[in-house]
Amino acid sequence: MKTKLYAIFSVSVFLVTTLAITGTMLAEELTVRQPLQIEIGKTATCPVMNSKFSVMESTPVIDYKGTSYYFCCDSCIDDFKNNPDKYAK
Repeated sequence: MKTKLYAIFSVSVFLVTTLAITGTMLAEELTVRQPLQIEIGKTATCPVMNSKFSVMESTPVIDYKGTSYYFCCDSCIDDFKNNPDKYAK
């Protein structure tokens, strides 16, 4: 009986650890960066507000699944980070 409980506990700890690591990896994926020199001046559309604007040196950018997303404000970054697949098109 103790062996079965230990096995169940071990599997539970493994699953919780795996989920924690996976969550950390996703958070690391969504790192905000400054635009590259070549990106400055291009027209972008905020994936959250769907507003068009010109990329400036201060425009926040997140690279997600091979695409760069440009944001009009910090609150849009938070919305995107909370559910990136909703806004990634």
